[in-house]
Amino acid sequence: MFVYSDGFEIDGSDTTFNLVIPGREILAEVIEYYCSLPLWNKKEPVEFRRYKNSVDVYERNCRKQTINFGETDKITRFVKDPEWKGSASVQTRCLLPDMLNPSLKESIYKLSEGRPGNKGEFRKVKCPGSTLLENDLPLTVSLDFDRNIVTYPIDDKTIDGIVLNRDPLVKQISDAGYIQLYFHCGPSFIYEYAAFVMTSLAERFPSLGIYGGLDCAGGFMEGCTYSTSLYGYERFKIPLKSLEEDIKYLIDNKIIKLPSVTFDTYFNPKVENKTVCDITLINKTDGAENFALETDCDELYFMVDEIRKKKYRIDLKTYCTYVSFLIERGYPPENLVYTCAFHMLIPDRNDICHRPELLSMLEKNLGDFDEDIRDKSWSYQGFVTVSGEQDEYVIELRVDRRMGEYFDSVLNFL
Repeated sequence: MFVYSDGFEIDGSDTTFNLVIPGREILAEVIEYYCSLPLWNKKEPVEFRRYKNSVDVYERNCRKQTINFGETDKITRFVKDPEWKGSASVQTRCLLPDMLNPSLKESIYKLSEGRPGNKGEFRKVKCPGSTLLENDLPLTVSLDFDRNIVTYPIDDKTIDGIVLNRDPLVKQISDAGYIQLYFHCGPSFIYEYAAFVMTSLAERFPSLGIYGGLDCAGGFMEGCTYSTSLYGYERFKIPLKSLEEDIKYLIDNKIIKLPSVTFDTYFNPKVENKTVCDITLINKTDGAENFALETDCDELYFMVDEIRKKKYRIDLKTYCTYVSFLIERGYPPENLVYTCAFHMLIPDRNDICHRPELLSMLEKNLGDFDEDIRDKSWSYQGFVTVSGEQDEYVIELRVDRRMGEYFDSVLNFL
């Protein structure tokens, strides 16, 4: 399995891929193709930044402009302008993993095979999924570039990380007269997303050389740059008959329990191993609020407002009314899985001490855990949500991949 750091990059720096093209002629084409990639969330505009000199992280001498995806030709026209002599940056936000269309999702997951350092253990996750916490998914990236030609050669010994189109890359950096672009991502980015962007560009432009992308640990596995995993959770789906009765069954039969959750200023949750009666949503209700405004639905708008006032803690009946209302109103299925998600815990040994059959299953599963993490509460954390579309909605549960075998046994037993 991919190993991920539990820490953070103290300086907040990101990871860079270096893109080298032979000259100005194809710069605008590269930018145009980059903006057309299907990975971007095209409901959110591109942020285009222009600088008088080099890209300035402190944003001095910077002019910002938001551009809708249907108007990105404004960027390419600017790049082609012979009067432009400075630098620029294109910032885009990626789609959340569960918003990817099936063919794109398949292409992205296939890239796990080529991840440097992987041992193929990710295949043990039968039905993989990523976190549903939007706060844990900082998926904004940038492509920085300038029009100035690099007039000095670079030693090819500096080439490291992922290398694509090596021959033209080595030739170009050994000569003077190339243009360099920089793709920035992370920390907490998704490796497969970065690989998709780089391989797409390399295949479309054979003269474009690419190298870099190493994480803060000097590789692609253990640093925090790519610490968001597409394989962090095992997914289980239960046919939805009666949402309220189905969730109540899961709780009453010790399959899940509702934990106490508090949020800090930035809406980061603190999940405690204390059983409560209320459901706590994991994401803010901005998407549902925007949908209510777009569809002129006052009832949904007021419902969202009440949920916000209750700090996202609601009783089961209110939750089921909220979800049913979203479905009936035609809420986008790709957003539903995030909007309806709530926190849950798998009952631990103390919770099921009077259920010897469940306790035996859990002890068997915990035997594969390292001693220092087998009782950590975060191993028991997960999410419950509703997914699907039309008449095929299901209750979906996501648990830590290491608890997947146990959870599967419990569901089959009950």
